[in-house]
Amino acid sequence: MLALVLWVVLACVPQRSSAQTVRETLLAFTADVPKADSLRLHHVFDATHRTRWDRIALRYEGLEVAKLPPTARIRFHNLLHASLSSTGYSLVLGIMNADIAGSTCFDASLEQVGGYWINVFGDPAHDPYWGYSVEGHHLSLNLTYAGDSLVAHTPFFFGAHPQMLSTGGGREGQSLIYQEEHLVGGLVDSLPPARRGRVYASGGLPSNLYGDDHLDTLYAPQGGIALWRLSDAERSQLDDVLDVYSDYFPTSSLSVVSFPEEDPAKLIYTGDTHSNGKHYYCIGGAQAQIECLNFGNHTHHLWRCDNDFGAAVIGR
Repeated sequence: MLALVLWVVLACVPQRSSAQTVRETLLAFTADVPKADSLRLHHVFDATHRTRWDRIALRYEGLEVAKLPPTARIRFHNLLHASLSSTGYSLVLGIMNADIAGSTCFDASLEQVGGYWINVFGDPAHDPYWGYSVEGHHLSLNLTYAGDSLVAHTPFFFGAHPQMLSTGGGREGQSLIYQEEHLVGGLVDSLPPARRGRVYASGGLPSNLYGDDHLDTLYAPQGGIALWRLSDAERSQLDDVLDVYSDYFPTSSLSVVSFPEEDPAKLIYTGDTHSNGKHYYCIGGAQAQIECLNFGNHTHHLWRCDNDFGAAVIGR
């Protein structure tokens, strides 16, 4: 039976990469955090909220980045640099800056859109497993390590509102998140009519990402086309999409994954194929999944897999 092999983001396997650098940078960051704030920052590895992500500020755990002293904030950004690729750091920094700039558009008592919180789980210097998370309204970054090996970088949520500026002192047309949706829309538009019809899911746009609503499983709507049914040219287009997601993390953390024909990964799409129009797509299956939901110039992306928070590697 033919199995489709995909690069990317659909892989979650341990990699040494720059984990030792991440650990050293994290320890340097925690050393600069005032002792009075340490209790909000440090948690045991098995803390309940390590495996929970939440984008509503009043439910956040951890230490608010904005309240760190300047030296610790510099160390915090050093940590992000060490953990992500340059593209990934630019994305995260752009999201943070966009949310801070747009926070006056929201009721801060309900959302605190401009705020970001960091948690450290386990002791990077001594524990076999450790990790950290950074969360805000449009970001949930969850990294898990075993010694010097990165074992998981999912769930990974990112978003932007507005996705593309229409006003703003000569910044019209600037877009923080664009290429992913542009490429997927182009792939869908390029499909022959018969296969294009199979890609579309019934029921219209969901009200939320399925991965946000189904925290304990990978769930997707019915419909879609099995990825192994795509032509070589179409698979090449899909690889271009997945490369965009994979580029947010260091290349050494990537691998390949096979999807057997009896449990195929799928491409599901519904809505407008314009890059910042209203649409939803899902790429993946039972092992890993990438979702995007665009409410219309307000986009959310979520990458999950069966090794979220290192569950498959750690065994819990």
